[in-house]
Amino acid sequence: MTAQDGAALETALAYHRAWTGGDFEQAMAYVADDIVCAAPTGRLTGAETFRAFMQPFAQMLASSERGRRPGAEPDRPPGAERGGRGAVTRQPRRRLG
Repeated sequence: MTAQDGAALETALAYHRAWTGGDFEQAMAYVADDIVCAAPTGRLTGAETFRAFMQPFAQMLASSERGRRPGAEPDRPPGAERGGRGAVTRQPRRRLG
């Protein structure tokens, strides 16, 4: 991992800790004014648009836990222990009934 990757990871983790810790204003301090976010509802452009989209979720959040692969270091996303850039993992869908 390069120093630049490490700095980006630390910023992302600080944002995550603030957001999931209930400090939405601190989380927004890590968001660039010209953010572009691909959200489920479409493309969000600009920090104020991002804020308007995310704030209701922040108010509803009761708790959050990041998943970790066995053997991964704490505060490292899945894949980082191999020098990768992380991965998004999805849980398999469970059938109801």
